[in-house]
Amino acid sequence: VEVVRANRTFHLIHVVKSVCLAGDMQLLDALVDRVPAEVLCQALLMNRGSVEDRYRQSGACVFYTIWEFHFERFKSLCVWLHEREMLAKLLSMNGGTWAAERG
Repeated sequence: VEVVRANRTFHLIHVVKSVCLAGDMQLLDALVDRVPAEVLCQALLMNRGSVEDRYRQSGACVFYTIWEFHFERFKSLCVWLHEREMLAKLLSMNGGTWAAERG
């Protein structure tokens, strides 16, 4: 049972990451209400792994990508996470430095 849960979580994380990186914000809206908040947080903190990031030898998380390209959606995600008391947890999971990665 634990293996099945872990496998489900792993796949959900990667689905959310792929949806975010594809820029499909309508599908992300549908997923936000259907996946556990912990899964969403883990997906948002994953390294996006772009060619530019590898070239610059830096990394930016998926949450940064949403901030960079879909700011209105970023704001609504922050509100959604705050309402579920997950925003502070999300920032602490990444040391609170997700925006400084690109600085």
